[in-house]
Parts: sequence; C-alpha cells; structure tokens
Amino acid sequence: MTEISKKCLRNPGDNLGVYTVVKKIGKGGLSTVYRCELGGGGGSGGASGDSGGSGKNTSGGLDSQGIAVKSYDHDLEKYYRNEVCVLRRIGEGSPHVVAMISTFAHVAEDTSAIYPCITMELRGDSVLKLMNYCKEAIGGGLPMSMVLRVASDMFRGLAFLHGLGIIHGDIKPENLLLDRVVDEDLTAEDIHVKIIDVGSSSFVDKIFSPNIGTDGYIAPEIIVGAPFGTPADIWSAFTVCFDLIAGASLFDVFFECDINYGDIDETTVGMDVSEIYTPCTACVGADPVKYSSCECGHCDTCSTHEKCLVESDTDDTSSSGSASSASSSSDDSIEHKYARNYCYLLLVAKVIGYPPAEFTDRARSYYNRKGRLINNPDIVPTTISQLLDDNYDMDADLCKRVEDFLLRGLRYDPDDRITAMDALEHPFML
Repeated sequence: MTEISKKCLRNPGDNLGVYTVVKKIGKGGLSTVYRCELGGGGGSGGASGDSGGSGKNTSGGLDSQGIAVKSYDHDLEKYYRNEVCVLRRIGEGSPHVVAMISTFAHVAEDTSAIYPCITMELRGDSVLKLMNYCKEAIGGGLPMSMVLRVASDMFRGLAFLHGLGIIHGDIKPENLLLDRVVDEDLTAEDIHVKIIDVGSSSFVDKIFSPNIGTDGYIAPEIIVGAPFGTPADIWSAFTVCFDLIAGASLFDVFFECDINYGDIDETTVGMDVSEIYTPCTACVGADPVKYSSCECGHCDTCSTHEKCLVESDTDDTSSSGSASSASSSSDDSIEHKYARNYCYLLLVAKVIGYPPAEFTDRARSYYNRKGRLINNPDIVPTTISQLLDDNYDMDADLCKRVEDFLLRGLRYDPDDRITAMDALEHPFML
C-alpha cells in the first residue's frame, strides 16, 4: 500500500483539484502554497464549490496570473477549519488584508488522502524580500518613504482585523505581501501591502492556540503564558517597523544581524546558542551562523525566517499565498524553547527596560524575586535611539523620532500599547 504523504506534494503541470500547478511558491509548518491556473481538473481531486464568503466564485477570482492555492497537510483539518472560520469573518477583506476566494478538497489518486485547500488572490513579493533587496543594494533598511508606506498599510490592515475581533498572531515581514515583484524600478508610490496568513489567528473571545508568533516578534505576554489579545499584534507590528528602518531585527535572538547590544551577545545569554539552534542534515553545508534562516521543514528554527540556504529548489519564498508557518518546530525540546524565550526577554529588557512587578511575578522561571532575569540580573539598559546611533549612524533627530514612535507600541502592559488606528495618527507616520 502506498504510504500517505503528510504534505500535498505537487509538481508543475500536476492537477490540484480543478487547477493546474504552475510552481510551488511557499511552504510552512502546516501547509504548502502553489501558484495555479484554472484547468486540468480530472481525477486527482475535486472542488467543493464553497465561495468562502468572499462573494466570488472560483473562476471569478482568477486573473491572467492565476491564483494561490494553499494546501493543508494531511490530518490537519482543525487548523484548516480555524483558518476558514477566520477568513469567513474577513469576508471580502479590505485593501490591506488578503481574502479567501474558495475552498476545496484535493484527493490524492494513489492513497485517497484528503488535503483541504484554500484559494486566494495571487500577490507579489514579500516585504522580507524587499528588505533583503534594499540591504544588498544600499546596505541598510528601506528608504523612509517606503518604510512609511509599508507601515501604513500594515497598520490599516491590523485596524481592519482588530475591528472584526481577530488577532492575527503572526505579524512579520514574510506575512506582508506587495502586489508586484521587487526590482530596481520599485518606488514608494508602487508599494501596496496586504497582510496574509491567518492560519494561527484567533478571535478575541475564543483563542485558537496560545502557541503563536515567530521568534523575535512575539509579544512578552505570550512568552510568559499570560492572556493576550489584539495588542499582541501591535507589539509585533512595532518590531517590524524597526526591521524596516534598520534592515535588522530589534530582538535578534539568533544573533544573525550583527547588532551591537553592548554588554549582551551570544556568550552572555547563559547557554550556548550554537547548541540550541541545531540544523538538520540537509543544512549542514550552510553557514553555521545563518542556518536559522532555514525553512526546509526539519530544523529546530524552521519556518521562522526566509529560506533554507541549501535547499533552494523551486520555492519562491516571496509567497503569493499564505503558507501557515509554525513559530517554532512542534518537536522543540522544552530546553530549546526556554532558551529562545529567555534570550528574547533579555534583549527586550536591554532595549526597553525591565518589566513591572506584575509581569515578573507571574514569570518566575525567567525572573528572580527582585524582578531581574535570573541569569543576567546586571544588564545595562540602552535606548532604541542609542542602538540606532551606535549601529547605523543615523541622524540624532531621526533616532529620537523613531524611538518615540516605537515605544508607543513596545510596552509590557498590553493596555498601554497604542492601537493600530492611533499609530496611523502618530507624528512619525504623518
């Protein structure tokens, strides 16, 4: 008997329901996304005809470039159902959130395994790809005009979701898509961003899973297991804003970005990060510092960054659809997860200061009775402004303006964080 594959593995020219696969464009811990065109059909799958609340039928949602089809892994129906529920509430979406076109089930010919699928509009490259392009072209973050366009669209998308009572749960550059490819002709005026991937999203009155987010972007309340809501997205969005400005992660738990934090580096975390983030055999040939950028499906840090540096097959990690991505591997050991969380809280304390007692009192595995981190009680706080000046030699006035803006969203108390709508009215955004 043919073994059932966990993932719906399709090659260009293969059928996927009533569609023909053009190429694979994304993959995550729970699903795979393909660029498809209508046509093919036949015996390898069937379409359910669910319009998904978008008001469009399947053919009506197509354009000359095709669509994105997200295929969930076999036996992950509960995750598929959650995403469809969220997408139905989104309905036709907004100019800044990708909506569902339809759903169907692909049935494998050889095993009769069922793979739930969602069709969505096809988008362009990710903001992560734009960041990487700018870093290579100009050696830093995005031009400020582009920063403001991306941030504005991101906050408008979040305002829409939060207005519907939806917590996105995984805001990061990979989940912000442009409507075109990144090239030398791209200008700020060309930028139009939509939020994708509600695979780990929740409703404010019904949390789907407490294990959400991506390392480096997760709100502190989620790290320590406290209740969370839409302000968790605000924290993530403001960390993304730093990414856009600096071209590097503010809370670089993988120590990949060469940020000088002063008295903190991988040797001061209290554990050996080279042992914590272990690459799989497929990535042994990669740069040992960069293996945490793997998205091969096997590494401890899989699905948290852009792409595996070794396995570069046909994937286009600009992801025109929304590939559900786990924040960290489901096989993570308790020790590895704790190490990443501790490192993250250490960097947060370094950059914005120690948390209030009501926060540390419920996180004794990380903090002592004096409210200091148990392995690094004597860190010297810095400021975002100083961090930008030391690492990127930015104009002093700009550093202060960036710091003032970011500290409106980077606050330990979720109730003290600015809302998405208010962020749009902050002087930095105007």
